[in-house]
Amino acid sequence: MGRFRINLYHEVRGIGLNIRFIENNLVDIEKMEIPQQILDVVNNRSGLLLITGPNNSGKTTLLNSLVDYLNTERALKIVTFEDPIEYVHRRKKSIISQRQMENSMEANARQMKYVFRQDANVVCIGEIRDYQTMHAVMTLCEAGYFVIATLHSIGAVQAVERIVNLYPAEKREQIFSQVSSELKTVLCQTLLQYKNEKKLVPCREIFIPDDAVKRKLKEGDLQSVYTHMETTSQKGNILYDQYLLGLFQSGAITQETLMKSYHDRDFIQSLLD
Repeated sequence: MGRFRINLYHEVRGIGLNIRFIENNLVDIEKMEIPQQILDVVNNRSGLLLITGPNNSGKTTLLNSLVDYLNTERALKIVTFEDPIEYVHRRKKSIISQRQMENSMEANARQMKYVFRQDANVVCIGEIRDYQTMHAVMTLCEAGYFVIATLHSIGAVQAVERIVNLYPAEKREQIFSQVSSELKTVLCQTLLQYKNEKKLVPCREIFIPDDAVKRKLKEGDLQSVYTHMETTSQKGNILYDQYLLGLFQSGAITQETLMKSYHDRDFIQSLLD
């Protein structure tokens, strides 16, 4: 019959229910059109890959597709922390241990700490919501694990800001240093209506830091992230609005979708002129 994600809640007229069907089979990695540079990053032995975006932007599906890719391609020990567990992975080349996250932030951080004793290579975090989880993620990265995690943000700069703002003020300098050292990529995704068809197309922003921008990040210079993405497309970086315009120019989305989906109107106008 399949699996469902169910949310039961009270509302003014009584009890409400939201049910979402979960496909048994993940979308093939090629059909998701994940850029090769992202697959290259996933093969790192340590560091952090952040998948970001608003609600209902396919973050969980994308994360699980990358897990399935690793499971297909490499012999690894992969540990996931999810809330809830949506896709159940069967064993291919890798051993995958899927864990349900708990209600307590401290309990989740404690679960992640135990990964040190479990010979994992890759750790996946369903969502970073608090300081305790972020601190555990950075500790895992610094200990030599590769971590894939999701975060609510609409872009790469906002993702770094969100991470930094999870920390108390006296630790901001420390977290900028850790992010500059451990962050491998930010992949931000939003789903847009495909032109003339009842399907969605991903619009992405990709930030792959090099040594120069890492030095700037360590100093807390977030403006350098924008400049880096705008000027280093040959290295796989792209701003959301650049990707958005590319979708419009290829005929994937309408001008109406373009004009209601941009982040920076002046930037889009300058690219159209």
